[in-house]
Amino acid sequence: MKVGDIISGYVITKQIGSGGMGDVFLVQKNESDYALKTCRDKDAESLKRFQREYRIMEKFKGNFSIHVYDADFNATEPFFVMEKCDCSLVDYRNKLKGNAKLEKLIEVCKGVAELHAQGIIHRDIKAQNILVKNGQIKITDFGLGRLIKRDSTTITGSGVVMGTPGYIAPEIYINGDSKNADERSDIYSLGGLIFNVLSGIDPQFVSPSVIAADVYPVISKCRDANPLARYQNVRQLVDALVTVLKIRTGYVDMSTLIANVTKMSSQEFLQKLLAIFIQTNSLREFLSNYHTLGSVSFENLVTHDASVANQLALKFIQLSNDKSANDEWLNFEDIDPLCHICCLLYKAVNDSTSKIELSHIGISYSVNYNRWHAEQEVFNRIISNWDTKSIIPFINVIKGNRDLLEGMEKSIGVKMPSIVTQYY
Repeated sequence: MKVGDIISGYVITKQIGSGGMGDVFLVQKNESDYALKTCRDKDAESLKRFQREYRIMEKFKGNFSIHVYDADFNATEPFFVMEKCDCSLVDYRNKLKGNAKLEKLIEVCKGVAELHAQGIIHRDIKAQNILVKNGQIKITDFGLGRLIKRDSTTITGSGVVMGTPGYIAPEIYINGDSKNADERSDIYSLGGLIFNVLSGIDPQFVSPSVIAADVYPVISKCRDANPLARYQNVRQLVDALVTVLKIRTGYVDMSTLIANVTKMSSQEFLQKLLAIFIQTNSLREFLSNYHTLGSVSFENLVTHDASVANQLALKFIQLSNDKSANDEWLNFEDIDPLCHICCLLYKAVNDSTSKIELSHIGISYSVNYNRWHAEQEVFNRIISNWDTKSIIPFINVIKGNRDLLEGMEKSIGVKMPSIVTQYY
């Protein structure tokens, strides 16, 4: 493939990447940009690996995933088409100053935690395989990825180790046994990624002399040669990094901030208030801060300006999509305030991607938990405001949630607008 070629209606406009297994091109179709990835080698093992990568990308859902749209594995040069991102973490890290790098690394770890929660081991985590779109972390390049419950066959032969030096866990390269990689193997790789992003140095040469003293113990624990001595899941790693960040930034809790509101300017209060929500580590903590602040004050924060709303929305979406963590504590009484926050943010944000995510969250939580008041609010403040033009971005949300929307109709006794039902 080369620039100017047309593949299944996709016009190749630029080559944007190249790896050992294939190339990545910027392509255009119907005035929209996409990324097209090819499989250069035609042997059975490479094709099977390429198809598995596509299958994993299809399975992985949430804020950290990259949407895949099309594929042809029987083409002369097999390919699949996916969402276009802005750059990799390798380039993006140079834009980050101070603690912003650590904040973004926490996002990366949360993305990997979500990956593991969905039964996927990556096996090749590094900055080059983390992409960024509109500031949001996206995990990609699952060429070595494995579905824990489904991949019963081994593509790579025994004793053959694939991956990147400095990131491969010792138990893999010593035993030559990639198929038994688990969460802790990815945690070892994350330690290398964290070191690399913060220092700019290849993690084959990890040294405490080039890294901040407060974060080095976290990296060291990730990269312990003994898997049992590492963090046993990525959530433990996230907690450790969040603790480092909170100590660095002089984090105060919501109650303390409110008690000292008269001692600071309104702008300083706003900045600290936003920081508390942005540094929140779980949806449970987000809701707790919301209750402490109060509904009216939170609405004033959301409507302060679009930038504030957009930041709050990204954090709220990220935490809400962490299903595995939320299922452990979420109760029926949490759903009404959760959906109220969802509706407030939906109205205030100016980013269509966030609006799509928020609409899905509001519909799924309100109906799945059978909360009449929450369903009523989502219907009145989100669904009822769609018109023939504004509804277009939400077509996939409607199609994917048809059963829930029909359930909402019966639950609250409303008739879904025809502009919605036409996309069932």
